[in-house]
Amino acid sequence: MSEFLTIKLGNKQYVENDELGRKYIGYEPSMTDEAIYEAARGIWHIDPTRLLQVENVLVANNKGYILQTIEVTGLDKHDNGKVSFRGRIVYSDYNGQQIKLPNRNSIRYMDSKKLASERIH
Repeated sequence: MSEFLTIKLGNKQYVENDELGRKYIGYEPSMTDEAIYEAARGIWHIDPTRLLQVENVLVANNKGYILQTIEVTGLDKHDNGKVSFRGRIVYSDYNGQQIKLPNRNSIRYMDSKKLASERIH
């Protein structure tokens, strides 16, 4: 059974001194695919070994719509113990689907069966 990492992006907000050099984090509808990828790739408090084992990362907005699917190709560890990933944007049937997402946590691992059961029809 495949495992996915789902990342929920909050609303776009500007930041200073970001470890990845980003000027903002989060999501807004006018963002390009590359901007969504940059917003989603880090910096997270997650297990690096488990991250490298997921099939794909599914990036969703606050309403649970999957915006993008990313195949993880590598990761970077940061001084604060957090991780950012590198990858490539791939086509997925999940893109555009809406799923239930937790209210508080931005990241969650889901197997394919759980992901299918949490789709909103």
